[in-house]
Amino acid sequence: MIRQLRQIALRTGVLVVRCVPLRMAPHRKVPRSEALHRGRQLLIGFFVWGVLFAMGALSVRAASLHVSQFTLGVPDGSPEGNPFVAGSAPTYLHALRAALAGTLVSNTVFTPANGAVWGPGGPFGGELYFLSIVERLPRGALLEERKAVFFQLPGQSEQTFFDVQFYFPLEAYPHTPSPFADGFARLHFAPRTGPGPTGTEGSAVDSATRTFASFASFAGDFSDAQGFSGTANTPPLEITSFTGIQVRYEASYRVIAGTEGRDWTLLGQAIAPRGYRFGTGFTNLGTATIRPVGSVRVTSTVVTVPFATLTGQVELERGAPTEEAFEVTLHGTLGADSDGIDPLHEEVTLALTGGTGSITMTIPAGAFQQDKQGHFTFEGTIHGVELQATLTPLESHQFECKAEGKQADLTGIANPVFVTLTIGDNGGNTLVTAKGEQDHDEQQQKDTDHHERD
Repeated sequence: MIRQLRQIALRTGVLVVRCVPLRMAPHRKVPRSEALHRGRQLLIGFFVWGVLFAMGALSVRAASLHVSQFTLGVPDGSPEGNPFVAGSAPTYLHALRAALAGTLVSNTVFTPANGAVWGPGGPFGGELYFLSIVERLPRGALLEERKAVFFQLPGQSEQTFFDVQFYFPLEAYPHTPSPFADGFARLHFAPRTGPGPTGTEGSAVDSATRTFASFASFAGDFSDAQGFSGTANTPPLEITSFTGIQVRYEASYRVIAGTEGRDWTLLGQAIAPRGYRFGTGFTNLGTATIRPVGSVRVTSTVVTVPFATLTGQVELERGAPTEEAFEVTLHGTLGADSDGIDPLHEEVTLALTGGTGSITMTIPAGAFQQDKQGHFTFEGTIHGVELQATLTPLESHQFECKAEGKQADLTGIANPVFVTLTIGDNGGNTLVTAKGEQDHDEQQQKDTDHHERD
């Protein structure tokens, strides 16, 4: 037992004192040099332990999370990575490499053609992809992921596509290609060597930190929701109409820092088809440190005709949840194929997405009123937000939209902010720098720095 404690002490820098039966021992005066040496050993031990603890805490705090929204592409492999085209790299690996390089185009509004899924016989459905990337995760820790997709068909209430929670030990593993749908792939790897063109690069490398990538997709079928089993040979069935669908993606992450078997244990353990371990739960042995990494919530919408142009301004007012508010002013031009807008008989949706937060408000058809000047106005409460909105048709197929919201939950929203507007089968988005948000970010950083100094 004493030998084991000594070995632990050597690994952790903690001083171990041998226990002996209590008895009177002859007094021996400790020489000054020996006392200084012992004190120095004690200080070094505590210093090493403190450094190791601080490094673990900092590595967790440094972890970052971001999300992308994209589609599969077209049958010629442009963008590269359609899984149903011979010789084309798997979609999820191409998208992941592009996201890490900062070249993946992320949108919130798509047309049916954008989201088309191509099989051996041509297009057979629509699919929207989401990708979460968590970087700088400490090796040896346990990552908790809760991931969900919700969808709303035109004129129907929102439904749950899937809502799952799993745990992933952050360790090296041999990556194995899998025939299962790429839209639900997960993998993690050493950042300097992965992921590579086949997905095997970096997964088996034991590095100080790891990058975790997790995909989700909403496809034009419902079999994938049960078994995630759609493949190129057995493509999913097509949804009759992909237009007007809204898909919301949510994901949140926590890191359970420590060593497996000493600080935490994995429950419901299994091996994924791609080779990594995962579980359905964990047990904290009392010494694991649990830290949140962050959460994301974004919405993708499919429209028939995208706006030709859309520009705007956003102002966010921070405060207590009951005091937070926003003002949005948008100017747009309808697309060449648009048959116009009719707010009296069409749904209107406004969404703000940025950082790790988002807010979406859908005004139902028939809720707008038209005044004598031709303005369409709405005033009411949508999803808890006290909302005032005005739509004004202008010349040359242009329009203006103004919206003011009070008691809005702006948690996590940060610059740059994606503003998405859909009116019936018309829609588009624009990227803006919200006023008031920069001051809020600077104040948050000052508060964080002050807290850390304390």
